[in-house]
Amino acid sequence: MTKKIDHIGMIVKDLDVSITNYTSKLGLEVKEIEEIEVEGAKERLAFIPVGDTTIELIGTSAEKGIAADFLKEHGEGIHHIAIQVEDIDQIFKDLKSKGVKFAWDRVIERGPGTKIAFFEAKEFNGVLIELVERR
Repeated sequence: MTKKIDHIGMIVKDLDVSITNYTSKLGLEVKEIEEIEVEGAKERLAFIPVGDTTIELIGTSAEKGIAADFLKEHGEGIHHIAIQVEDIDQIFKDLKSKGVKFAWDRVIERGPGTKIAFFEAKEFNGVLIELVERR
């Protein structure tokens, strides 16, 4: 089922300042910056590889949405841990049938070759866990 920790998602107030912190202070390099829309809110993501995993910095200019709501309620910090899996559709179906709760009632296509699904945080001690399948 699981392969590895894919990434750790962190909500940040200012993506450019955060990128500078990670690159200048830790000597890390940004692999990619992506702009996406999640439930109508525009977000910018920066992907910073660290060994076999990635730090995903998530910045938003939206007033509402997943990142904006998290930022208002908790401030900057770790938003989720993503676990890479094989056959996310089957895993989702199996876990749904056992009553496991997900944030969305479906697997989401997120870019070419990537599917994701978020558990509700209460499933894992208040920690938001994301499943990721990469082809």
